[in-house]
Amino acid sequence: MKNRETTLNVLGIVPARGGSKRIPNKNIHPLGGRPLIHYCLETAQQCPSLDRLVVSTESEAIAQTVAREGVEVIERPTELARDHTPTLPVIVQAIEELDKRGFQADIILTIQPTYPFLTVDNVEQSIEAIKKQGGIDSVTTVTRPPFHYHPFNARTINPDGTISFMFEEEKKKSPNTQSAPEVYFFGNLYTSWRRTIFEQGSLYGGRSWPIPVSRIEAMDIDEYLDLEIAEYIQKRINRKDSQQEVKKT
Repeated sequence: MKNRETTLNVLGIVPARGGSKRIPNKNIHPLGGRPLIHYCLETAQQCPSLDRLVVSTESEAIAQTVAREGVEVIERPTELARDHTPTLPVIVQAIEELDKRGFQADIILTIQPTYPFLTVDNVEQSIEAIKKQGGIDSVTTVTRPPFHYHPFNARTINPDGTISFMFEEEKKKSPNTQSAPEVYFFGNLYTSWRRTIFEQGSLYGGRSWPIPVSRIEAMDIDEYLDLEIAEYIQKRINRKDSQQEVKKT
């Protein structure tokens, strides 16, 4: 990450709360021998379009981990670190704290610490898109789910204990991958204009531009099974990198 001459200040915020129900201390839980949060920080630090990178946390353990990575910490009030605290006020608090420190962000990236396979291209494409696409409020990375996760395949349990399709008529019209309309799930980050956050009270606003990413890039660590899968992917990535280094020599 490095500063560059620009009239727009680009800020990356990593909201990293200390509490976690499914995986205790999830944001600093080891993945491939390193804290989970390390991966998104390492990627963000390599992004030339980011002018500043901060982590918002109430956790001393996370703050110490982040400091070792050379990343600035924004101390988060405990009332913004509860289980059901939405992301928006956390982002607002971090932006306002940086305003006090003399840095006014124009473009804000909300970078989730639980997406270890975020790439520099994901970040750079998002920043480029929000600058170039006129009349949009934000950019959102998205990914196509496998067909069995398509909303038309969702079931509901009825009062008598049986199940039925939640969207029965739509399912009849679109029984397979070829006939169903394309749907997309959240990828790994939001890129928002400052005005979207403060004037619309939203990270995405009314008009959000999509940046498609792969399912691996969009992988979210939510439970231990996700960690096991991520460990496998990380080992393959490390093995591939090692093989490429051998070829170079």
